[in-house]
Amino acid sequence: MSLVGMGGVGKTTLAKKVYNHPDVKRRFDCSSWVYVSNKMELRGVLREMARGLVRIPSAEANSLSEGQLQELLLSGLRGMRFLLVLDDVWEKGLWDVIKLVLPKNGRSRVLVTTRNVVVAESVIDARSDVHRLQPMTFENSYNLFCRKAFLADGVCPDDMTETAKDIVRKCVGRKKQTPNGRVLESIQKDLSNSEMGVNQALFLSYKDLPHPLKPCFLLLSVIPYDSEISRKKLVRLWIAEGFVKKKNNETLETTAEKYLMELINRSMIEASVVSSSGRVKACRIHYLLHDLAVSLSENGNFSVICHDKGASTSARRISLQTSHVQFHKEHKKKMRSVFMFSGSAPVGLKSNIVAKRFKLVRILDLENANVLKLPKEIGGLLHLRYLGLRGTQLKKLPRTLQRLYHLQTLDIRKTWISIIAFQIKCLRNLRNLEMKQDGKSIKALTGLSQLGELQVLTGLQASATVVHEIASLTKLQKLAVEDLNNEDAEKLCS
Repeated sequence: MSLVGMGGVGKTTLAKKVYNHPDVKRRFDCSSWVYVSNKMELRGVLREMARGLVRIPSAEANSLSEGQLQELLLSGLRGMRFLLVLDDVWEKGLWDVIKLVLPKNGRSRVLVTTRNVVVAESVIDARSDVHRLQPMTFENSYNLFCRKAFLADGVCPDDMTETAKDIVRKCVGRKKQTPNGRVLESIQKDLSNSEMGVNQALFLSYKDLPHPLKPCFLLLSVIPYDSEISRKKLVRLWIAEGFVKKKNNETLETTAEKYLMELINRSMIEASVVSSSGRVKACRIHYLLHDLAVSLSENGNFSVICHDKGASTSARRISLQTSHVQFHKEHKKKMRSVFMFSGSAPVGLKSNIVAKRFKLVRILDLENANVLKLPKEIGGLLHLRYLGLRGTQLKKLPRTLQRLYHLQTLDIRKTWISIIAFQIKCLRNLRNLEMKQDGKSIKALTGLSQLGELQVLTGLQASATVVHEIASLTKLQKLAVEDLNNEDAEKLCS
């Protein structure tokens, strides 16, 4: 059996409850708890198992080789009913060796705690034996708090409800902007000390990531707390940043999706929406991991979050989570990515800011920001790879966009744009063209046949010319066109 979840979620606490329960102890001839971690070598694990299960003295266990320890365990456990807990296992290879010295007598039990789904699934024969631990919801946490704090009836008095909820918010990570009051000061201090231990555990998970995955994880720092991000958007952002390197015959998207699954398997990202076929559609990050990503990003000038009118920073990526956008001189040279989450207030991108401060920007993500107009100077962002305009108030695009030779993703879904007036054929590196609107489609788009890298094309109105051009797009993987007649449909499918 295995318990899997992010660091600090409570796997070890739950395992100890089971391990130390008198009814559990009585069922076994011997038991052993081995804290594995990411540092202990195989010989050390076998030594601790021998001390607990075979009960040999520490001095004798220390003198035995790895092979001798394996033989000792094989012979000593034969016919025994034992309970073994392997706490915090990081590598599948370690378990693959350990299981060879454990007799399969049907009476013994092994419990493994891990942060890695791959490790968890390798421990058992059926997936039903993998228990995934998730943080408690706010409602369940509040009910539990009331049962423990108000022993008489488990009901919180009316005059203490807000204080109680503030305490629970702090515990489960529901951040609140208003002060909690002096009543909470000592409680907050205790919780902060507890969080420090959890954050150290999470930092170990980050430190253990393969090098290419570290910037992929850190990029999640720019997403507002408690927000979802779609799988395909996250993958496209990683590619636009240059975090994903081509491997053999794989596409960049395939490699990036493997990165994502590795982060999910390591409990660094949560799959929040999964299709009926089991494919991840959207994901999110736990608040403690979000805090870790923000802290590491700010300390390393990887990214910065601006909640007020603006912040002076030399970070390469800026996440604007305010309606009052201001850019400082420090942003001019190093800024590579701009993410705007501006709320309801209209946002104006001034020509001089775009021309002077955005020159090296690779990502400009304005999704759902109240942007009314794009300045023509945006065509001067020659390094731009990702332009996200979904959900903005734009009615047209400047013709200068045709200069963006390196652009990989153009997303204009759910805008007021009905026609693309520039020469789309100039965007030779375009991989994703998302244009689906509510109740309408983009008309008169020509030059598609020149987009040899195009993989995704949506929201286009069909015509004989369009169908003819689409037929030459050999890398196309997703196509959504409207008003397609039967004859043209047959041509596309032939």
